[in-house]
Amino acid sequence: MSATTTRNKYRPTSALPCLALFAISLAPPGAEAEITASVALTSDYVWRGFSRSGGDIALQGQVDWQHAGGLYLGAFASTLDLAAAYGSGYRPYGDSGTADLEFVPYVGYSWGIDTNWRVEAQLSHYLFDDELLGGSAGYQELYLVVHFRDLLSAEFAVAPDAYDQNAATLNLQLNARYPVSDAWTVSGGGGWFAASDALGADYLHWHAGLSWRHRYGGVDLRYFGAALRDATLRRPPPANGEFVLTLTVGF
Repeated sequence: MSATTTRNKYRPTSALPCLALFAISLAPPGAEAEITASVALTSDYVWRGFSRSGGDIALQGQVDWQHAGGLYLGAFASTLDLAAAYGSGYRPYGDSGTADLEFVPYVGYSWGIDTNWRVEAQLSHYLFDDELLGGSAGYQELYLVVHFRDLLSAEFAVAPDAYDQNAATLNLQLNARYPVSDAWTVSGGGGWFAASDALGADYLHWHAGLSWRHRYGGVDLRYFGAALRDATLRRPPPANGEFVLTLTVGF
């Protein structure tokens, strides 16, 4: 089905109950579970090297259910300004407007191989409140992440039909973190986002920052950079040389 075909809009509120029933049915009986939630205010919503909020402030929220046996599920939501990010006259987004809200329910499983290594697999479903690239643009992405002592992680993420464009995207990324103290952590990483068929660009992206954590939230100051392979392609502006401040309150 082409991206310009009219589709029914997704209803994000109907996605989580299905995921919850799926997770509960797989959870080992009698095992413990934990629910966490957070609300964040960030000076810019930077995702894989470019701004999804057009360089403006974004309000975000997340809820997560983690089972002691390794199963987890949750949802992430954020305000967007893709009209500013891509330009309101960018033809592929159509004439009716662009999305102002992103909602991402997800479900995953974490395997502890030994005391040092852990493997995590996750399925995320991206939902938007308005059109993207001429259609509803809801799509799935599969993640496989290998962790070493919560200090290093390697991520492989593929979206077989990104933005409903009949084209795949691939993200390969390495991240590292080091706890300086109980409250302070330095972290950084970089990756390669191959999205030329779906979004018109392949590029490198990286980040580095300092985080302060409290039992009720935290503060993160992070530097973002990106290097596009072909500067002539139309795309959202990369967050290159940008510092982003994020304030988070946890529950």
